[in-house]
Amino acid sequence: FDVGVDGAGGLLGVAVQKLTKWLPPLCYLAFAEFHDHRSFVMKPRQQVNLPHLALALLLLGSGLPPAASQLLGPEFQVNSFTPDFQYKQAVAASGSGNFVVVWQSSGQDGSDAGVFGRRFDAAGMPEGAEVQIDGRTTSYQRSPAVAADSLGNFVVVWNSRFQDGSYEGVFGQRFSSAGTPAGSEFQINSYTTEGQYASNVAMDGLGNFVVVWDSRYQDGSYYGVFGQRFSSAGSPLGSEF
Repeated sequence: FDVGVDGAGGLLGVAVQKLTKWLPPLCYLAFAEFHDHRSFVMKPRQQVNLPHLALALLLLGSGLPPAASQLLGPEFQVNSFTPDFQYKQAVAASGSGNFVVVWQSSGQDGSDAGVFGRRFDAAGMPEGAEVQIDGRTTSYQRSPAVAADSLGNFVVVWNSRFQDGSYEGVFGQRFSSAGTPAGSEFQINSYTTEGQYASNVAMDGLGNFVVVWDSRYQDGSYYGVFGQRFSSAGSPLGSEF
């Protein structure tokens, strides 16, 4: 279900059912909204005994209030590589309605897991093939998040095991609107003791972005939340906080 909410937290209409198929426990949903109020939701598709075998995407809404939103075409598969698991997906849209989907794929890069992505135009048509986002294939890279600016440039962040010399760290890669890497893969966290997990990212219309994550024992207790700001060129703005 979804329901619109205004800037003051008030409900805009009533909740509307978007998915009609049953989803098993622990399925990962992802949602994004365009500037013209079109929106879409992404869900795993259950097949055989692998509930996360394939990604599917639904385009929702048409600039109308939530109660009158309509499907914009049938659901479609995002990933082309289908063995094992493709899941933990995330999605971000540009100001023009183009969007990028990223996900975690098991075994595709020859290791435990890697991060992959694919770009789509505003009509939901693929813009090129799916590509690997992370440059490291040792152990696993998992749990990606993505954000885009108004022009369609985007940044992907994820967790990488043993890459920073400790258990797990947060890494990222910037891309142009054409899907070309902008610079090299970079480490986001500066505190590397124990593990840094569950990263997320947000980007403004100009391409400046902020990344947040959970860090184990950094604040003297079990888990704390930390962040780092970056300019549109990928340069850190200040220190980790």
